Amino acid sequence: MSAARLYAEQAHITEVLMRDLLPPPLERVRGIDFSGRYRASASSDRIGGDFYDVHPAGHEDGETFAVLGDVCGKGLEAAVLTGKIRNTLQAPLPFADDHARMLSLLNSALLSSHHTRFATMAFASASRVGDIVRLRVTSAGHPPPLIVRRDGRVEETTTRHADRGAARGDRIDRQGRTAPGETCLLYSDGITEAHGGWGLHVQ
Repeated sequence: MSAARLYAEQAHITEVLMRDLLPPPLERVRGIDFSGRYRASASSDRIGGDFYDVHPAGHEDGETFAVLGDVCGKGLEAAVLTGKIRNTLQAPLPFADDHARMLSLLNSALLSSHHTRFATMAFASASRVGDIVRLRVTSAGHPPPLIVRRDGRVEETTTRHADRGAARGDRIDRQGRTAPGETCLLYSDGITEAHGGWGLHVQ
């Protein structure tokens, strides 16, 4: 009976911790549709090194900030760093309009921790003006975002220079627009490796 109670307590603690590590449900924010899909690399896992979050602007005319990231590795250790990154990103949200500053602040926090893993990330800031969604996208080592047009064309962003650190990789900064029915797709390498995965869609 003691062993059963101990197992039940451990299972409850694990469930509570996992709940905070799982990505949030996404919805329509200030006239922009956000949707995401998440699947861990192994069917037995619920969490891993991939994550995403969407943070609405504090005022009506502001930009909604979205982040998608991938921590090197899989399993619980990667998930722990995922949780640290998501929590760390909460503090500099007032600077979300400056992607480079956000990356710099996050990078400093990660380099001062004991973690030896690194992460790649993509930031997107979106605001709706009439029927058009204005986008600012920054990628730090992450697969470049894709913009899918209504006529089926797919536009891929291109990298410009390197930014090294714990949140590291080539960084690109791009401004763009999407019209009704068009999608900006941010995705992890789980999709390109054809082993399951998820993406974040902004329409």
